[in-house]
Amino acid sequence: MGLYEPDKSFAIDTHFHANVFRRPHAKRRRIATQLSRYAAHLDGLCSTEHAYKQPLEAYDFLCEMVGHYELDLTTVPGVENISREGVEVIQLFESRAALVSALKAFPAFSWSIHDAVSLQSPDCVTILPHPFSPSGTGIVSGIGFDRACQLLSHFDYIEISNGSFLEVPLDALPRTKFKDQVEKTTQFPEELMPLGVGRSYGSDAHRPRDINLFSSLVKGYDESVFQALTMRQDLKPILRTIAEFRAVGKISRSLLTSSIEYMQKQDYKLTNNGDGTRSSLAKRARSRILG
Repeated sequence: MGLYEPDKSFAIDTHFHANVFRRPHAKRRRIATQLSRYAAHLDGLCSTEHAYKQPLEAYDFLCEMVGHYELDLTTVPGVENISREGVEVIQLFESRAALVSALKAFPAFSWSIHDAVSLQSPDCVTILPHPFSPSGTGIVSGIGFDRACQLLSHFDYIEISNGSFLEVPLDALPRTKFKDQVEKTTQFPEELMPLGVGRSYGSDAHRPRDINLFSSLVKGYDESVFQALTMRQDLKPILRTIAEFRAVGKISRSLLTSSIEYMQKQDYKLTNNGDGTRSSLAKRARSRILG
């Protein structure tokens, strides 16, 4: 992956998880303190918490963190939504109100990836993250290669590289399906890129110290970040110096995060109907608990 780092650019991470869901107050304070340091090299940060992990709460947390530490950092409201097929799609919005409306219109697991074009609107920018992800949430692993290729043009951006897998020691791995998926997650095949779709790069960090890859955005002085993103730009990758990173430790953290989020997805499905409302089973359990 050729890296381009201009002298002056709007550096934005288009794929970040605050990861404050069900966290105690003391833990949230630590996350805010760490993030104020690790996000210091960014101009923009997209809040893309999973749809089953209170994405609105995550966005509000980031806004409060920016205000508390008086950071010169633009936060973009968004969500990493998930279809009934288990495929994830990032939605970014110009306002908090637009995010609230989208969460009501497209609850997690309530929509089909085949109708992904319906996610698009003048108030929403869509990014297809990690299409080949070995975790099963990528579009290729979710619905198969041929069907996935037919839908690639339905998004505003495709995530060309995902920071979660950058430190995987590929040379030490045998040639397997897993290795092929990781290689294509760190570098999306150019020959599959549809015309008219933008390119993005995101860290997919679930911890502040894992913000390692982000994008250079071209933005006019009087233009909002969201307006610049609607132009479907070919964003340029910026790689943070990774001397602080320990690959084995980061891989272990990623595996732990994936395991926890798998359980959180199952919990969300058990306690919510397809339209995002709480199921009768969950209501009965809550009634028993509350007496």
